[in-house]
Amino acid sequence: GVPADEAPCHLQDRCGAQLPFDFRRLGLRTAAMLISPMVAQGVIQEPKNGPFDTSQFELTSVASTVKNLFNLSSFLTKRDEWAGSFDELLLDEPRSDASMPMHLPDAPEPAAPWDPPPENPEERKLFADQFGPGHCSSWDGAAEEQCKGLDHANLKQKRNLRLLSRLTGSPVPDVEQMSTGEADRWVGARWSEWMEQQRAKKRAMGGKPAK
Repeated sequence: GVPADEAPCHLQDRCGAQLPFDFRRLGLRTAAMLISPMVAQGVIQEPKNGPFDTSQFELTSVASTVKNLFNLSSFLTKRDEWAGSFDELLLDEPRSDASMPMHLPDAPEPAAPWDPPPENPEERKLFADQFGPGHCSSWDGAAEEQCKGLDHANLKQKRNLRLLSRLTGSPVPDVEQMSTGEADRWVGARWSEWMEQQRAKKRAMGGKPAK
């Protein structure tokens, strides 16, 4: 997490005071890509400065951007009021060098099946326990500790297993027979494998490999 002690989210009654994560810190930080003829090409935006001294780009930056773009009357919460907005990155007119169309075709059908919540009451309870406030994450290596005792992979892990199997060309394991810890280790290994593949490609092209 990234310290953000002045972030106002923890002042909200329903923002997590009763949960293990109290939202006083920003969570997982990931890169965001804005792909549009309305965005300048090849720009890397530095961390947000404003609207508050501690503001950062985060998930509610989307809501903040919508509010600013359409001049809505108010923010949804103090969190999106605090978040940085992407609207400053948008151009007044589409780029003349843009090769992409203004309107994209419909999205293709999903390449992998969707896992709906189970119908069996006991399984639904287990599902709710897994995906409640303290749900299990399989990307940061903490799933085995957080979900110790679960004897099967959760839905998020199943999706990550299929995704990384396709990315690395690895055979899809029998996920229904995997424990949470086994799935976590498999995902971690395939993620490292995929990252090494990308570094090797970059080295082959004469570029500096990412860390």
